Amino acid sequence: MLHAAESAATAAREGAHAATAVRDWLTDGPGPDPTDATDPTEATDPTYPTDLDWPGGVPLVAGPPLLHVTPNRVAPGDRFPYLLRTSLPLPRPVLHVTQDGRLLHRERCRLTTAVPHRPFSLTARWTHRVDPGGGPVRLTVT
Repeated sequence: MLHAAESAATAAREGAHAATAVRDWLTDGPGPDPTDATDPTEATDPTYPTDLDWPGGVPLVAGPPLLHVTPNRVAPGDRFPYLLRTSLPLPRPVLHVTQDGRLLHRERCRLTTAVPHRPFSLTARWTHRVDPGGGPVRLTVT
């Protein structure tokens, strides 16, 4: 769900994230339903994919004082920046992105101070380092 109370630029970025995921799902979708009785070989074929849910990615968890990150899932192919909000003023914040204790990215925020309840961004240049089979990706600030 997109955040309706955001600026036009923020809503456009969130819409681009959603549209990319939908386009990829429609293009590379799961194919025929293996429970469909019209082709019994699909239902009994052990190599046929059984995970036909929406592609999930890895959870992206924002630690305090960050309120949330949008989107809150990450996949290695993500290209658009992530939007963050903080509950406290953060002078010259440095963002740390880790997964299973491994540092994926470190970035100093371009803002002099991140202001509570106002969006600021995190680049997606680090997403190719995410292990899709690993644990949640954690976002912290110092």
